[in-house]
Amino acid sequence: MVRLEDLKQQYPEPPEFIHQMILNEVEKQIKSNTENHGETAGIRRKRERPWTIRRTAAAVLAACMIIGTAAFAAVSMYHLKIEEKGKYSVETRVIHDADEEKSISLPEKIADVRLEADYIPKGMRWRDESHLDFEESPGSGGISFSTLLLDEESDGLNITDTNVVEKEKQEFGEHEGIYMRYNMDSGFSQRIYLLYPELYRILILYISEEVSQEDAYKVASGITLQETGEMLDTSEVWSWSEYISQQNPVGDSDEMMTAVLKKDLKLHKVGNAFPLDMAGKDLNGNHVWASELGMEITAKVDSVEVLDDLSLLEAEYIPDEWKDAVGEDGKLMKNQLSYIKKGDGVNTLDEVVGTKEVRQKLVLVTTTYTNNGDQELHNVLYQGNLLLLKEQGSEYRIYTYSDTEGLCDIAGGGTCGESGQAYDDIMQSGVAWSQKYRSPHADYGNGGNYISALKPGESVQTRHAWIVNEPDLEDMYLNVCVTGGMMEFDEDMIETGLVDVRQ
Repeated sequence: MVRLEDLKQQYPEPPEFIHQMILNEVEKQIKSNTENHGETAGIRRKRERPWTIRRTAAAVLAACMIIGTAAFAAVSMYHLKIEEKGKYSVETRVIHDADEEKSISLPEKIADVRLEADYIPKGMRWRDESHLDFEESPGSGGISFSTLLLDEESDGLNITDTNVVEKEKQEFGEHEGIYMRYNMDSGFSQRIYLLYPELYRILILYISEEVSQEDAYKVASGITLQETGEMLDTSEVWSWSEYISQQNPVGDSDEMMTAVLKKDLKLHKVGNAFPLDMAGKDLNGNHVWASELGMEITAKVDSVEVLDDLSLLEAEYIPDEWKDAVGEDGKLMKNQLSYIKKGDGVNTLDEVVGTKEVRQKLVLVTTTYTNNGDQELHNVLYQGNLLLLKEQGSEYRIYTYSDTEGLCDIAGGGTCGESGQAYDDIMQSGVAWSQKYRSPHADYGNGGNYISALKPGESVQTRHAWIVNEPDLEDMYLNVCVTGGMMEFDEDMIETGLVDVRQ
């Protein structure tokens, strides 16, 4: 089943130059805070609002650190304490054996380290220094590691986990830890907190459902740290208290712009060209926006095709999950929707109040980008995101199938048609909205969604594809802005407009 958290992981992180260009633009125009991380589906170049905790929650800094053995005695008395708060809620905190209120004293600098594991489950491999992936389906699960500093405020804060159906405190190798399993049928449904008091740190393992508990325990028990020789200021390292604060954001829920007035949003028709600012490199190798060079680039959606199979896609770019969603007849299999009434995670769990089967459809969009200027742009980043919009009075509102943060409207209006009961979430057995396909691919940057060169007077065609549920065909709009997403409007999206690709 697909959750919002899983869907977010499918979109590649934007290249570093996009982050830097965003930063430069913001500093120049509005002197706002910077964004440390964002998916390709959610980055920004211009904004009028400062970034909030929720907007940067995906940007956990996985910096590892270690200190010498001389400091061991000063912190060896710290332990993890868990306390049940209701049937399915658990609070975790760091305490001192002799005095629960004893604060943690930090040195000004600690040594940077790299993470190593002496056990890797069969069929898994390191994707990078903080992710273990399945070899046959990279990016779809595995184990992710995040290292946090035990700062002075850590001892006074609790991390509250809800929807916990299994928990255990035990020793993992030489370190104390807590294992938890959550009421989830997919995604990262397991977690381990590991305490390294002698290193002033906590290591968190986010573990997908596909990893057995036995393998998770073996990985956690065999983790070691190797000193890199670099020293870090403790003030610059992401801390346990900051992590806890992110899990409980206050006052920023309305920062997401999920609705816009109809009169303010431009809508383009299939076959009509419209101006679009794109990012790439100039002839000197500098990262630039086309508008900075005075370039005039237009985008035009040439066609929108709705199919029952994957026959028009290049096999090498088709996600493995999509291939598994094709039946013996060569057609996309049906998707079962489960309508969920959420529990409070403390005394009640989520409950399925109804189910429904729908057909899955492939939506293939062909778009042409044309350079109408007199300069050449290289490694041009192209983007495409499909949004689901509902017209409500004078507004367009974004809706999604699963929104655990309660920011977007939920598909179907919140009432299960079969049972008549209210629901808060929808889970899916199929692959709708879990991945997307793009072509061509360039050997440049994360995701490969780049046009190698766009010369004066030249036009280049791209193709994007999504698998959607058949009812979604009536509410689809395409966003081709580099800075745009699928769960939120931003200023560039509104200024550039969306393409009406409803069927």
